[in-house]
Amino acid sequence: MLKEARHLDSEDIHIGMQASFTEVMTPELVEEFARLSQDYNPLHTSEEFALNLGHKSIVSHGAIQQCLISRFAGMYLPGKDCILKKVSTSYLSPIYLHQKITVIGEVEKWSRRNLDGQLVIKVQDENQRETFSISHVHFGLTKREESKLVTSSQ
Repeated sequence: MLKEARHLDSEDIHIGMQASFTEVMTPELVEEFARLSQDYNPLHTSEEFALNLGHKSIVSHGAIQQCLISRFAGMYLPGKDCILKKVSTSYLSPIYLHQKITVIGEVEKWSRRNLDGQLVIKVQDENQRETFSISHVHFGLTKREESKLVTSSQ
C-alpha cells in the first residue's frame, strides 16, 4: 500500500494510462467501516442473517468500494493533486468477507488545458474475472502548474 500519494504533472497524464492495487475484504475492515458509518445492518454484521438471505457470507458495505475509489484517485491515479468532482457507480455483485479484490482504473478522458478528466474504475476479483462495481469518476487537479519564469541577471 502506498504511504504517499503519487505525484503526476498534467503532462504525465494521458488517455489509456492505468493503475491498480489489491485489497482483502477483512472482517476488521468491515467492522471498522460499520463503526465509522454507524451502518450495522445485519447483512454486514451477521453471518446467519446473510446466509439466510442466500449469500455466501457477510456482505461488505457497498460504500467501502467508494472508499477504494477515493484511494485509487487520491493515491494512485492521478494522485496527489486530484479532486473528485463526480462519481457514478454501478454495483454488480456483492463482495464477501475474505475476498481478495483488485481495484483497476484507466484514464478515459483528459484535458491538460482544463486540468479535467474522467477515470473508469472497476472493482474486481483478484483474477479480474468477476466485476463487483464499475465507476465513472470525473476529476480535476487542484493546483495549476505555475509558469516557469526565466530571469536573467545583468
